[in-house]
Order: sequence, then C-alpha cells, then structure tokens
Amino acid sequence: MQQRVKRRCATAIAIGLAAGLFTYAHLVLVDRASLGYDFTWPWRAARALLAHRDPYATIIPTGQFPFDNYFKYPLPAALLAVPLAGMSAAAAAATFGGVSAALLAWGLTTDGWHRLWILASAPFAITLESGQWSTLLMAGTLLAPISWVAVCKPTAGLAVFAYRPNWWAVLGSAILLIASFLVLPSWVAGWIASVRADQTHKYVSLITLMGGPLLALALLRWRRREARYLVVLAVVPQILTFYTAFLPMLVAESKRESQVMAVLGSLAWLGWSWQLGNGPEDRYAPVLAGYWILALLFVPALIMILRRPNAAAPRGMTGIR
Repeated sequence: MQQRVKRRCATAIAIGLAAGLFTYAHLVLVDRASLGYDFTWPWRAARALLAHRDPYATIIPTGQFPFDNYFKYPLPAALLAVPLAGMSAAAAAATFGGVSAALLAWGLTTDGWHRLWILASAPFAITLESGQWSTLLMAGTLLAPISWVAVCKPTAGLAVFAYRPNWWAVLGSAILLIASFLVLPSWVAGWIASVRADQTHKYVSLITLMGGPLLALALLRWRRREARYLVVLAVVPQILTFYTAFLPMLVAESKRESQVMAVLGSLAWLGWSWQLGNGPEDRYAPVLAGYWILALLFVPALIMILRRPNAAAPRGMTGIR
C-alpha cells in the first residue's frame, strides 16, 4: 500500500510539472500577447487586492485581450490567486495549471491508473493553455478536502457539490466567503455588475440546445453521483468552449471509457476547429462549439451513465481521498 501511495504521488508530481511546463511554454512562446490567458483576471484581481484596490472597479475593458473585459469571478477566486500574485502572469497561470493537474492526477488514480487516459485529450490541453479552472474543479469532485474550490466558479461548482456533497465543501466555502466579505464587503454587488456588463461572451445551457433535453435522462440514474453531476453541468449556463468540454470526461470509469472520452474530446475539438475556419467569426456561438461538445462528449457520457445500475456509491467513497 505504501509503495502504491509513493507511485501515485510521484505520478501526480510528474503530471503537474509537465502540465505547468506545457502551460508556461505555450504562454511565453506561442501566445505571448495573452499574458496568463484567462488566469490573467484572477491574477490581476489578486494584485489589486494586495494594493488595497477594488478589483471590480479596477479591472475594466481597456484594450485587446486579456484587457478587454471585466473581472467576472467571485472574490474567492482572487483570494485563491493571492499566493501567485508576485509571479509573472504566465508563471502564475503555469503554477495554477500544474498544481491543479497534480491534484487531479492524484484523485484519478484512487482506484487505479486507467482514468489518467482523459488527460491525453485536447480539452485537457486547452484547459491548461487557457488558464482555466476545469482541472481544479474536477479535482475538487474527487478530493473532498478541496471541494470548496467550487465557490470560485459557482456555475460549474454546483456540479462539484452535486457529485460529492460534503462538509469540507460547505465549511471551506463558508470560510472563503467570510474572508471575502472581510477583505471587500461590497464584492457581491461589484461581481454582479461586472457579469451583467459583459457583452463579449454568450452563456448558454447545454440543455437548451437541440437535443440537449435528452441529458435529463441521466436523472433515471439519480442515485449515481456522476448522473447528478452531468445534469447540473447541462443545466447551468456556461461559455461553451473546450475547457467546458473537459468536465464531462469525469463520467468515464473504466479504461475503455476513459480512452473513448479522450478520443471523442479530441475529435470534437478538431471538428470545432474545422468549422471555425469555415464559418462565422463568433467562436462562442453554440452552433460552433456547443453541438460538438453535446454530441461527442455529453451524449456519450449520458450513455455510459445509463448503462450502469441506479445505485449510490459506497459510503467509503465519500470520504477523504
């Protein structure tokens, strides 16, 4: 047992280092103008807090990406980024991605090594290079002590809690929210105003797309945590792009299912890339990304769920991992 724990730890560290290096190399060699890509926003917000400024008033559209939008995250996301505020934006995003990947790898190897196949996919790589939260949120579904990260991105975070309701999530979120109000009592009003002011992104629920209501069939397996997880992901409004597409891959349990999801995720990205190059410029239009994600990731995840019995996970599987 001790040897297996050491191997899991070594694997998680290796994957985390590789993910961090990949993210950093992409940001400094390929996408240099984007700083830390989407992680630029919590990074700038953390720096604003350290300078005793309101990030919602400070971070406003002033130029091209990543200075073209407001800070639209709840303040806990900025607090979580405070330890990285002294780094460059690229280094902060790489550290965030690397730590998230290491935690996810640790969670995925709880019952074996086969679920690591989902990391060999385009959506995982896009999540890393985008400086996005899907990797950390997925880790939070598997590791109860960090499930409170759901409060940093509460739309997808609802799915984290639906997958594994636990006191770590409740108490951890409460502590982070209390700290946020102590730091900036007015942050909720600023957050809501920033989200409402955003005119550049379209937030869409997958279940509203043609064929999307089929995902409600997962409720036939409502006792299963992955069924509740998938339904919440389908209902909450999100930006339908490929860091969103990484989240349903958690439904895969066997080696074959993990490999299928990795292949389908990459095919969905290739199909979206082809359509983007041959269609309108609006990369966030649901017809571009949403239907690829729905058809090649959410529907296969639904099929996997429906092939399983409507049985809850054993009690031991809800504890600390």
